[in-house]
Amino acid sequence: MATTDFCEACKTNEINVVEASDDPNQPYKLCNSCHERLVKYSLRPIEWYNLAVVHSPNKFSLHDDFYEENGEACQPEEDIVVTKKDKAPTLRNVRDNLESLLDFSITRWFLEDDVINALKKHDIERL
Repeated sequence: MATTDFCEACKTNEINVVEASDDPNQPYKLCNSCHERLVKYSLRPIEWYNLAVVHSPNKFSLHDDFYEENGEACQPEEDIVVTKKDKAPTLRNVRDNLESLLDFSITRWFLEDDVINALKKHDIERL
């Protein structure tokens, strides 16, 4: 039985494009729609978030010249429709789940006190 790899951004469509990133060993693996939005700096917040978890928000295509820390596009080259399901998680959404909290912390430009305090509430050995 073959396994299907899904787009790193939307996590629903199959991968159609492997796009080079700042790190040649870690390209973006995207469906056609997400690839188009990536190159147009028009990712939906959850797509930006999912990519930032894997690649970090410091990669050129994801960094703060183009996106806010909540994944909102600053300079989109096409209109973006964002529904409730397209929003990136907030600290409130993830603070009780260590794995989700760690993913969230990876997407921050800087670890601020609220995220550090949320991390401190988890078991140090698990952390």
